[in-house]
Amino acid sequence: MLCSLKNITGSRGVTRRFRPAGLASFIFVMFVAVAAGTVSADEIKISVVPSEISISAFYDGAHIKAAGTIPAGADVVIRITGEGEEVHLKKKGKVGGLLWMNTGKLTFKNVPAVFMIYTTPDVADRVNHETINLGYFSAKDQIELEPENEAKEALFKEFVKLKESERVYVIDTGSVKYTSGQAGPRQFEADIAVPPKMKPGEYVVEAYAVKNDHIVARADTALVIKLVGFPAWIASLAFGHELLYGIMAVVVAVAAGLLMGVVFKSKGGAH
Repeated sequence: MLCSLKNITGSRGVTRRFRPAGLASFIFVMFVAVAAGTVSADEIKISVVPSEISISAFYDGAHIKAAGTIPAGADVVIRITGEGEEVHLKKKGKVGGLLWMNTGKLTFKNVPAVFMIYTTPDVADRVNHETINLGYFSAKDQIELEPENEAKEALFKEFVKLKESERVYVIDTGSVKYTSGQAGPRQFEADIAVPPKMKPGEYVVEAYAVKNDHIVARADTALVIKLVGFPAWIASLAFGHELLYGIMAVVVAVAAGLLMGVVFKSKGGAH
């Protein structure tokens, strides 16, 4: 019995002696195989200037510049997205086949507050390709719609049109410019308009390198929008001192009413 145990122990010892070499060879082979089909993270970079935007009393949007590097032979898709939010909308329809009226309420849950894409025309035509899938409908599965029995896809298309009219959903094909050729790593830049309706918060700016209808690399950075000055003070009152904010709102409304009365009276408009 002892000999048998020693033989088993010896066999295990031999196994342990040769396993590291075999494992090292296996890892090396796998590493070479994987490396052959992937792109180093160093080959894709993105930065945004400025990376922080301040909303003051006279804020009316801003401009940022996104720039970076992608691998040779690839094209870039820049995507800006915000956190999911809940949006309440009214559904309109024809009543009696004649009049357009509100026929119900819709709630979109976990829908991206912002969805902005910047790329070249050729890539924009394929941005919804199943192997790229960076377009609006890439977020469709994460969105919840109430009531659930509504036609989700058709209503989401209408929702996209609404957001496009507010310029927070964008597919821009004219802003991306390349500053180097196809031979080596490509430098890109894009001038991006930040619409006034982008709310304060932190947004993700992503760069995707697309080659042969596949995403081969990705990098991201942050864009922060924050309130400063008078808007920040008003917001702090609204969410931290509700009573004082309510009193101020009443005082401002009364003062505005009295001022308008005086103005119209002086012009002879009140009788």
